[in-house]
Amino acid sequence: MSDNNNTPVQPSEPAAPVAGPSGFRTSRSHTQGRHPLIQILGYLSSMWSAAIMLGLLIVVTGIATYYERDFGRVITAHVVYQSWWFNTIFALLAINIFGAAAVRFPWTKRQAGFVITHAGLLTVMLGFAIAGGDGARRLDGMLAAPQGEPARLIELNREVLNLVVEETGQRSSVAFRVTDYANYPSFLRYTADMILRNTTGHRLIHEPEVSPANQRVKLTEIAGHPVFLRRVVDTAAAQLAWAPASEGPSAVRMRLDFHGEAFGPESGRSQQIVVPRGQRLDMGPMVISHHQRTLPPAIQQLFALPLPEDSGPLGDLIILIDYEHEQILQQVPLQFQLNDESNSDSMQIQTIRDGDPFQVALLDYFPEVEFNEQGQPRPVSDEPLAPLLALRLGFAGDDGSEEINWLSPMILDGLNFLPNQIIDNMWVLWRHPTLWKGLPDQERGLVSHLDFFHLSNGEHFLIRSSTVSGVSHRGLVEPGWKNEANMGVGEIITHFEAYLPHVAREPRRVVMDAMMRDRAANWIELQIGEGPDAQRHWLRRNTAETLRLPTGQEVLVTYGRQQYDLLDRHGFEITLQRFINEKDPGGQGNATYTSLVRVRYADSRPAVQAEISMNEPLHEGGVTLYQTARAEQPDGTFVSFFTVAQDRGRPFKYLGSLLLVAGILTMYFMKAKGRRKRSPPPAA
Repeated sequence: MSDNNNTPVQPSEPAAPVAGPSGFRTSRSHTQGRHPLIQILGYLSSMWSAAIMLGLLIVVTGIATYYERDFGRVITAHVVYQSWWFNTIFALLAINIFGAAAVRFPWTKRQAGFVITHAGLLTVMLGFAIAGGDGARRLDGMLAAPQGEPARLIELNREVLNLVVEETGQRSSVAFRVTDYANYPSFLRYTADMILRNTTGHRLIHEPEVSPANQRVKLTEIAGHPVFLRRVVDTAAAQLAWAPASEGPSAVRMRLDFHGEAFGPESGRSQQIVVPRGQRLDMGPMVISHHQRTLPPAIQQLFALPLPEDSGPLGDLIILIDYEHEQILQQVPLQFQLNDESNSDSMQIQTIRDGDPFQVALLDYFPEVEFNEQGQPRPVSDEPLAPLLALRLGFAGDDGSEEINWLSPMILDGLNFLPNQIIDNMWVLWRHPTLWKGLPDQERGLVSHLDFFHLSNGEHFLIRSSTVSGVSHRGLVEPGWKNEANMGVGEIITHFEAYLPHVAREPRRVVMDAMMRDRAANWIELQIGEGPDAQRHWLRRNTAETLRLPTGQEVLVTYGRQQYDLLDRHGFEITLQRFINEKDPGGQGNATYTSLVRVRYADSRPAVQAEISMNEPLHEGGVTLYQTARAEQPDGTFVSFFTVAQDRGRPFKYLGSLLLVAGILTMYFMKAKGRRKRSPPPAA
């Protein structure tokens, strides 16, 4: 044998990767036996990696369209397209595209189209990266142009908070994006909600969302005090409403159902209301008073206690002593002599307490009254309202003389069920002869009164009355109580839903269509300072409030959208001169919006006329104005809304698109040329 055991064995070279039937070799085959980093690049640039990245992007963008339907374009951009995980997928796809070409270097002439196409894809992705996903390098805002007024200030999708100490002039300002703290659902949670909602009917998301109560984000400092963002309500009503809280006054929650022609289109609707203790709510057909003072049990007994036999046409006065122990001292019939010429008279009674003479002077009597703008009563004849009794009370002097010491005049309301203090330990209450006992045969007035009282034992007492039929209900009530009031042309059903131990004023969250979210009010809760003395305040966007620092200094706080000045930044402003709303032929639907504007420049250039429509934007000063919406004002003029955008990565997107077309054409012609070379010559 020519071979022997002493002959050294030479290491074999790695086998060359075998190309497929079409001559194609995978990225991983190009990196076999090379540096580990090159091999990792081969894995990331493989066809399987590309399929996974593209599949993820298709699924994410598909679900994101539903997210945008529910929460709008701006929120979707923040939650999805500007998130770290979406940018990671995008970056991995860019690495895949780059690696697919890089591992094949040096390239052959046949690969020219392949390389150009991949270069085009990377150039397009570079354009998106230069534009800036978070809007830092891209202008994207809304410009409102009222007809006939110059428009230059764009509202951006970011907020700014300004604070100024009024005494010292010290200032602080911070820009932030409020939707980052509004607790919108994450993409993963929204996806899980979609799956569960369509399979089991169960929901994880219940709109609208609100930020957690324990949120505490430091925004800035003012006069040495930190300013924290506590809560955010992104879509809410324009006014604060009472809601259950851990501290604050007590309140009652009621629901009113309206039925009948008196309420017009509002008939059939229900309204939930909260009335804190010590407040009065006037709703037009219903006046609800939640009294601060407790109702003495003696007053409850008066509803069953008959009027004295010698009572006059005005009923009687109830004199109470020692209000805390609720003792009725005396019933005094009001035996005044009334005539058409004068409603004034006087009478003398003997008090049981000490036997001293007690003088009651009738100053005036208004059987039907209303109040003027100065809060003074004036008689009326066409509308039955609560009667008023004007009295003056007096006592004999201590020196035994007959001279009367007159007290200040007082006005007593016929539907007031709480006594008025006249002197120490003496109280007086007017019991109207008909309103207190009620007139069941009378039609109820158009205005119904609800008086909600607390009793000393913790129970609740409610009186329902009207100025025509008097008291229609009085007694103890508990949650679940219901009462119907028929006013002849309408009916109000009152439900006592709950007694709330503590309430506080908070924004009332509302659900808005994604395209209408900007029409709702946005509220943030600020806390200035730390510790138990730090107060929290709700502030609505585009408003200013004067708040007090823990040191007692006043600070002016303004909260609104961050603004961008077109005239300062890009040298022009526009004025809407005419708005054209074209309709569909043969129909009433809107076909297109067109705004005729005048463009004025900051330099010496003359102003020009321009037309902006939904399909023809205006390119001016490096920005683009797109016709977006319009609103008609009460005077018949219009406000036109434009989306103003500036994309610094646009040239790279256009260049990348051209490279893609060039690369595809190159691959097509190179393939056609190779096919002609391989074809056999025709037979002789």
